[in-house]
Amino acid sequence: MRQELLIRKEKGFSLRLYPPVWFLIFAAAALVANRLLPLSFALAEATRPLALLLTLVGGLIALWAAVLFRWHDTTAHPYAEASRLVTRGPYRYIRNPMYLGLLLLLIAIGLWLQSLSALLLSPLFILVINRCNILPEEQRLLQSFGEAYREYQSRTRRWI
Repeated sequence: MRQELLIRKEKGFSLRLYPPVWFLIFAAAALVANRLLPLSFALAEATRPLALLLTLVGGLIALWAAVLFRWHDTTAHPYAEASRLVTRGPYRYIRNPMYLGLLLLLIAIGLWLQSLSALLLSPLFILVINRCNILPEEQRLLQSFGEAYREYQSRTRRWI
């Protein structure tokens, strides 16, 4: 039962991790990468305030997006059936603000560590989240909302 909260098997994909679990894996990988290959970069004194700012912004974006789902009485659960298409708030500008929030938190970790090797994991995080979470979610949303979702996709970016 507890394992069901972390992972889920779905038809067509062998194993799908929930986005916060992906984030934790990548955050741990950032710590390991920093330890094994500590590539620091210039302007180190500016990175910590920027890391704090990205933590705040990323957390607020993700929280705002999650609260909107509750207000619209639909689920933020990535494998559940959505009852409504949310296109307000941060969803006006980006289709995946919760994932953007996680990405900003991951970037903040690399900046806080002042580690280029940790920062270099961010593009890989985007690829994994796209493949394992976003693409299947988009297919489910197309099935549920059809043309309304297709129109939303055409006017709103997946990422920034």
